[in-house]
Amino acid sequence: MNKWIKTNPVVDTFFDNHQEIWPLVLASLERRNNKDAIAPLKDPVWNERYFGLENVSIFKEASESTKRDVLWKTTLSILAEASFIEQLGLTFNAKMILLADNLEERMLYSLFAADEAQHLFWVSSHMPDPGSQDTQKPFFRLLSSIIEDGSKASLTCLIQVLLEGWGINHYLSIAQDCQNDRLKTYLQKILKDESLHHGSGLMLWNQLSLNAQEEEFTIEMLARLFEMVQTGPQMIVTNIEQSFGHLSFSQKATVFEELKCEEQSNNRIALLKSLLVQNHPNKLLSKLDERGIFRAYSAAECARYHV
Repeated sequence: MNKWIKTNPVVDTFFDNHQEIWPLVLASLERRNNKDAIAPLKDPVWNERYFGLENVSIFKEASESTKRDVLWKTTLSILAEASFIEQLGLTFNAKMILLADNLEERMLYSLFAADEAQHLFWVSSHMPDPGSQDTQKPFFRLLSSIIEDGSKASLTCLIQVLLEGWGINHYLSIAQDCQNDRLKTYLQKILKDESLHHGSGLMLWNQLSLNAQEEEFTIEMLARLFEMVQTGPQMIVTNIEQSFGHLSFSQKATVFEELKCEEQSNNRIALLKSLLVQNHPNKLLSKLDERGIFRAYSAAECARYHV
């Protein structure tokens, strides 16, 4: 079966309209050793040093309640992003089951889908309001379109090799600095699973190649992804502005500068590029380099990009 038939949104309304099914989901999760109740978070679980906020003047001069508000919003943003990505993981694996060439691949992606359902439950259970996440953010829309429109080869390349490789680093980082022991434990478990998913993707990718159309699609999606990385820590600046009120262009540029946006972006670009260098032909990298996507934006450019 090599055709993907779209029957529902890539990202669904979160638990809102399907309450009659939820007890069945919980029963299945409990069979996978999930009998302990998970209480939603009430306080930030990453501190200002993790986000680089100790260098931001406006943050340092703020009241303790405003500082807490920024940290709380940013904690929720991290959880919402993880929840969304795990939802996408479910859809990705569902599609790959349909696109599988043999029984072993179908079994593999079915097991991965079960992992993603487990991860989604762990992450969303720590969120006070799982249904409040904004699924229209550019990063979320991009990942949705990749999964919706990608072929088997391009999805293996973009999702399993590149993004799950990046995800290993991301989950390692947030797990190490998480100040909630239970959430830290679950993040560490997710990290182990994602390492297996990425490793399997590398093995499967070695058996595949991109045709001309798939290569064009992959380059375009990579260019859009790298552009988002180039623009620096937009989410943190958004949360600062929501807590402090409107920031001028000059204020935003100062915040991006104090967050060391170019250093942050360069580190992330280097990580993504290393995954590409290890697993993709030089021809693809050359085409990406021609677009100038391996350059981090300056603070002023990041501020100009911020909406």
